[in-house]
Amino acid sequence: MSYPSDLTPQEFALIEKFLPKKKITRPRKYSNYQLFNAILYVLISGCQWRMLPNDLPNWKTVHHYFGAQSKDKIFDEMLTNKPQDWRLQKGKNERRAMLPGHSKHQKYRLAGQKIDRF
Repeated sequence: MSYPSDLTPQEFALIEKFLPKKKITRPRKYSNYQLFNAILYVLISGCQWRMLPNDLPNWKTVHHYFGAQSKDKIFDEMLTNKPQDWRLQKGKNERRAMLPGHSKHQKYRLAGQKIDRF
């Protein structure tokens, strides 16, 4: 099932380069794309981790992945350094940083930073 918070594969390709390449000791059940979309679902919808829909990866897996990426400050780097670059590539105003695919003005707090989204 698709959710309004989901990124397209093209949008995720811009983000994937920030994700660490870790040695995989066993085959993954979920792709980074599926996990990242599940994280976005929680952050944008405001639902609790345990209330993730059943068609998304298990909430414990998503929460663990979010914690690991937050600890490594991956999300901070993506949100503070790159949105302006992405907008400039698309010929848009660099001052309006946002995640692709969302147009409503919202304020989020992630890793202690307030982020305006338009």
